[in-house]
Amino acid sequence: MKIQQKIMNALPKNFWDRTFATFLPRTPDLKAALLAARKYTGKKAWKIGANLVFLGGYGTGKTHLAAAIVSDAISEGSTAAFVTSTSLTGSIQEISKKFEELKTIELVAIDDVAVEQENKIVMQKMFELINYRYEAEFGTVMTSNLNPKEFKDLMGERIWDRLAERVFIAYIQDAESFRKQRRDEYVDWLNEEGE
Repeated sequence: MKIQQKIMNALPKNFWDRTFATFLPRTPDLKAALLAARKYTGKKAWKIGANLVFLGGYGTGKTHLAAAIVSDAISEGSTAAFVTSTSLTGSIQEISKKFEELKTIELVAIDDVAVEQENKIVMQKMFELINYRYEAEFGTVMTSNLNPKEFKDLMGERIWDRLAERVFIAYIQDAESFRKQRRDEYVDWLNEEGE
């Protein structure tokens, strides 16, 4: 129960059921991404400072895999956090506090890193966070809808140099959005008879 509560505290409610068992690898790229995620958790690669980045289109399962990794890490007794990049904004003090809280967590997953979040203060704090985690040998998982070149450009040379030494990039190019397929489940209430 304690582990389940820690997982529920670390992940948004919508991601509580995101596990490797519930991931549907319908394409070769998704199978490769799932394999990389399983190996990352199986070897507890975050403990040696290894990083894992999932890139690809919207709704292709990147967040699902990041949430599954966080869930597994917590189940194995590690400290782990899951944050969206948009939650890392605010005043200078708020941004500093948020990044400071992430520094000493063994595994941090930062979801949906995108060009529109680029801001000098956030990128400076991102550099400080990545640099701290690099020196402490803590792993980071990131997701983005950018392609590898765009992601590298967004990170900038200083951040990318620290990530690149210890990163594996799973680039998902051959999958359509899961959300399109799941839409019918969420609007099925329209088909109910008797009204």
